[in-house]
Amino acid sequence: MSADSLPAVVVDPAHGGKAWSRDAYLAISLGMGVFVPAMCTWGVTFIARHFTGALNMPNKDYWMAPARRASTLAALGRLMWPLGLLIVLAQVGSTVAVLASVMHWPLPPEAPIAGGVLWAVAMAAWVVVVLRTFRLPERPSMSSSSSLPSAMPGDRQRPRTPHRRPGR
Repeated sequence: MSADSLPAVVVDPAHGGKAWSRDAYLAISLGMGVFVPAMCTWGVTFIARHFTGALNMPNKDYWMAPARRASTLAALGRLMWPLGLLIVLAQVGSTVAVLASVMHWPLPPEAPIAGGVLWAVAMAAWVVVVLRTFRLPERPSMSSSSSLPSAMPGDRQRPRTPHRRPGR
């Protein structure tokens, strides 16, 4: 909608004066506006479903076990949509900044910083939700007065976090 307002050559002073033709800028903006959110939503779900080894998620071995796999994939699919929305909002902010500079809109100098801070807070909140969703469930603790051992034979123990040496 704003293509007619752009000059024939769009210059991005934030990246060292990189210049694009109007058509290239529009193609990149529209392509990234569709491709990146699609990869954050359907792409992650596709990878989780077909290439589990390439998936990076908390406690993957527990949550992708056959007994929990279907519900995990459903939850993962639901959690990816807010990430896609956050990516779209970042791209909208970038487009507004370019349009404001090209069209000389009176944009308050605090607006980009405030928008960036709000976006970072939303992204951090999304990360917390993902970490909390895929944390390992707590094992029910046995009372200390019980004569039963704390770990029954055959009980699955919580997987240990590997210890890593600094620099590795």
